[in-house]
Amino acid sequence: MSMVKPPSVSKKLIANKARLNRLLTELEELSIDAVDDNVLAGQLELTEALFRETDALQADWEQDLEAEEQSAAIEDWAKSRRLFLEAKARAHARLRQKQDDRPSRGDSGNPRQTAAPTRIGKLSELTLPQFDGEVLEFPTFWAQFEASVHGRTDLDAATKFAYLLSSTAGRTQSAIAGIPVTAAHYPHAVGILEKRFGRPKNLARAHFLALWKAPACREMTRHGIQSLVDILTKHLRCLAAMGKDPHAGELPLSEALMLGLKEKFPRALQRAWDIKVGSGPESEDNLENLLEFAQLQADSLSPTSNPGVEDSGREKNGRTTRKDSRRRERDRVQSSAAALVTSVQHSCPFCEGDHDATGCKRFLDADHTARRSMSRESGVCYKCLKIGHLARECRKGRQCGVDGCRQAHHQLLHPQAPTRVSARSPGSDRSHHGLLAARSSSLKP
Repeated sequence: MSMVKPPSVSKKLIANKARLNRLLTELEELSIDAVDDNVLAGQLELTEALFRETDALQADWEQDLEAEEQSAAIEDWAKSRRLFLEAKARAHARLRQKQDDRPSRGDSGNPRQTAAPTRIGKLSELTLPQFDGEVLEFPTFWAQFEASVHGRTDLDAATKFAYLLSSTAGRTQSAIAGIPVTAAHYPHAVGILEKRFGRPKNLARAHFLALWKAPACREMTRHGIQSLVDILTKHLRCLAAMGKDPHAGELPLSEALMLGLKEKFPRALQRAWDIKVGSGPESEDNLENLLEFAQLQADSLSPTSNPGVEDSGREKNGRTTRKDSRRRERDRVQSSAAALVTSVQHSCPFCEGDHDATGCKRFLDADHTARRSMSRESGVCYKCLKIGHLARECRKGRQCGVDGCRQAHHQLLHPQAPTRVSARSPGSDRSHHGLLAARSSSLKP
């Protein structure tokens, strides 16, 4: 059973809380409205003084309560304390912003004379990032928060705690929401976040997982290849910055990553890479060189410049600039990479022989099910049996035509009719002979 407090103390505490709520509301309004700095600072000073007095009365009152009532009272007052700290933090931020917006003293006097600026340019107030628990985002979040709040000497620890709470969301905020918002508990809250989200081992594992989960690129497009190269390079560089360089060491970790990451690129690029490293030293076959090769291929697929404009510019200048020389050298390297991939695209996607898919004996001898399986595994277009694009992007809009089939697939992928007597169906023979006739006619001059 709780003890009865003297009426004067209870009434004073109740009155102080009511007045504090009113002052907090006014402080919030002044922080939003365009008011004089002195008005906002005065309101903040009154609110802080009343909060300290009310906090002392609250502590005295809580001492004589029973355990259950005391716990409820402490929890209820913690919410009020947090509202005060958040309002205080916003008011301080508004005052700092208004101080930054003030012109320097050198601006007064002669209006025609401009004083030397005390800073180069003026940046708008930095908005604190929101961290929701994504491990890979914690280093960036903490670097910004440390520079903006944690490392500042003009903010007390309780105010920093309020900023930290307002900058977190989801499971991150849940991890520290139950801690009292006081100066003494701020280091504890920071330690919880660093232990849960900032451990180097957990961060490294998250980067390796992101490498394996990177979306594959199946089409020979500039955007697709460039996006994949950017994603892989970003995580590899982050690992190197953490002291876990995948390319370092006698047996680098990138060797284990090589096969899985290589298969994320289009098959034409993979085959071109195999041809390139097959004719060179073994040391060139590594992940770092593969990414450089893929980058060159992505650049080669970008739109080319207008040669007429470039030539006219050279005639006007009367000489070839160093920039032109660098551009020609870059285009030469890119053209070599593109030519290598193009040569791979003209080889057989099924046996890598010196013929196209329609002349592959292995493919022609296979039945319909095996042909579709080979086409799917090789990543060829179902319309033209070439690699580098999908059927929906194929420029050959012809239909099958075998037995009146109007489906948009190649003749060699036409389903075979059920056989009764012969081992090979007439439909399959017609599709095969029709294709050979089409190929022979296309080869005529």
